[in-house]
This record gives sequence, C-alpha cells and structure tokens, in this order.
Amino acid sequence: MMRPSRIFLIIYAVALCSASCGPIKQAGTHDLESGYYRLKTRNTAPQNVYTVITDSSVAIHSLIGNTKQPVANATRRIVTNDLVADSLLQPFVLVKRSLDFDLSTILLKYRFRNQTLPNQLSGNLNAAIYSGYRNDFFKIRDKVDPLSQRRRVIQHFEFDMGVFAGFGSTPVNPSTTANIVSVEYDGVIFQKGIACFIGSGNFAFGIGLGSDRLLDTHKKEWIYQEKPWMGVMIGLNLSN
Repeated sequence: MMRPSRIFLIIYAVALCSASCGPIKQAGTHDLESGYYRLKTRNTAPQNVYTVITDSSVAIHSLIGNTKQPVANATRRIVTNDLVADSLLQPFVLVKRSLDFDLSTILLKYRFRNQTLPNQLSGNLNAAIYSGYRNDFFKIRDKVDPLSQRRRVIQHFEFDMGVFAGFGSTPVNPSTTANIVSVEYDGVIFQKGIACFIGSGNFAFGIGLGSDRLLDTHKKEWIYQEKPWMGVMIGLNLSN
C-alpha cells in the first residue's frame, strides 16, 4: 500500500500538469518553425508544402511535383497578427512529423491480479527514456470576440507513439513474493514498454503498457516479474 504522502505527491503532480499542459493551447508564430509541413484544409486534399514563418505571417509554398523543391513565390500568405483586418475563409492545419526523444515518468502503474494479490496501484519512483514518432498540429483560424473584432488564433497540440525504457524501484516483501522472501526492501527494476502521448508545449500526458524486471537475486520469486501493467505517464519534451 502506498504511503499517504506519496499519494498526495502523485495527485499534486497530476493536478499541476493538468493545469500547465492542456491538450490544446494557443500558440504563436515562435512555436512554428520554417520547414516542410502537411497542409490540411476542410475542402481540399492534404498536400506537402514548405512554409516560411516570420513574426507576423505564414507564407506557404507548394512543392514542384513529387520533389521537395518549393515554388519561388508563396501560393498563400497568412497574416498572423493578433487583430487582423482580412478574413480567413476557412481554418487550416499544418502538420509536422518528426522523431521524438523525451524524459518520462510513470505516475501510476495498474498491475493486474494474480494468484496471490488482487489488482494493484503503485506509484514508486521511476524514470524512463522515451523515443517515438511525433505529429505536431498547428491549427490557424479566425475568432470573433464579443467586440466584433477578428482575431487570428494559432492552436497547437501534439500526438506521438513510441517505446520507453528506464529504471525504478518496487517493494519486495512477503506479499509480492508469495511469502517466499521474509525481508522487506525496495528493489531496483528495469522497465520497458510502449506508450502514446498527447499534449502541448514541454509536457504531455500518456498511457503506457509495459513490464518490469527485478534486478536482484529474488527476481524468480517476485510475482510481477515480466508481467504486463498499464500506467499513466508524464513526458518532458527534450526535442523542442
């Protein structure tokens, strides 16, 4: 059973991250970088484009044929000032795909029942390195405020999937060894698995499916050795 102080820290971390990393946030042009994107609009087929980002505009260049060579003149230029005079007929989304490399931690692990213990929630100290395939979505649209002023809004969120691996600790005691081991201590584990994340900015929430390997002489007696678990994860983006 987790100590009350540990439960409090977990709840606090979840609340803090919920407040700081909603799935969609308002972004600025500084969050966008010039480069290749996938352009998606409501009434046209997706296409690969090259964009040039400045503090006040997004210039979209079509690509020549199936190459990565952009046309010289922008086929579309969107002013991104907060208050705009022109009208954006329909919102559009710029999608950037990249490899992701992050630090992560599993806040809670849900271990499935076995012959000796029922379903368990654990929140022991752990850390992992995550690597995956990331999609960043930048939605640009117009919003009319109560004063009938038109504002241009850029919203951003990310979604990615990948694998993780790292080290952590776990209780080793009579309950977790089917009464074979009489001592009680925190053992070191190696954890690995797959995860998917959704978030914005430097933080992301994720769901992971993994397994643990106890790294000491009682690994054969530990009832959770290489058994699957599901977990709630937080990622800290290193690739931004």
